[in-house]
Amino acid sequence: MPDHAHEHPREEFLIEKRAFDCSGEPETRIVAVARGWIREIYEQHGVDPWVGELVVGEAMTNVIKHTTTVTCKVSVYAPSMRIEIFDSAYGGAFVQPDDPYAESGRGMRMLASLVDSEYHTRFVNGGKVLCFQPKELTPLGSDEPASAVGAGVPGSC
Repeated sequence: MPDHAHEHPREEFLIEKRAFDCSGEPETRIVAVARGWIREIYEQHGVDPWVGELVVGEAMTNVIKHTTTVTCKVSVYAPSMRIEIFDSAYGGAFVQPDDPYAESGRGMRMLASLVDSEYHTRFVNGGKVLCFQPKELTPLGSDEPASAVGAGVPGSC
């Protein structure tokens, strides 16, 4: 049996980056295009895209609703399938207090349950980057997660 204790984690690398115009099309159209794009990337890498679609859909909806960002940039890194979303607002994203009667405000709480260590915000020149590291990746056609990801991966959130 091979000894994997001395293996080094694979380096993270950018696999795709795309800018989305958040000012022209209706919100639902922009979010649908972004979800379709992330679905293709995850499937090309043999990973079930449902977590990626939820992360991109919810995060971009928040950018469009709560900021004046004109262009939202989305990056995806492998092998962890980490997603980073840049917007030009300096205000941080946060989990809303639990209110069972609220009609909205549950999105970031939902995302926090799907990603490692909730999510991370880095403030950069011109705005912020939200980083989402999926807890587990499920291979396409499987019901079982392949592995936990993110822990010890260089460049992770």
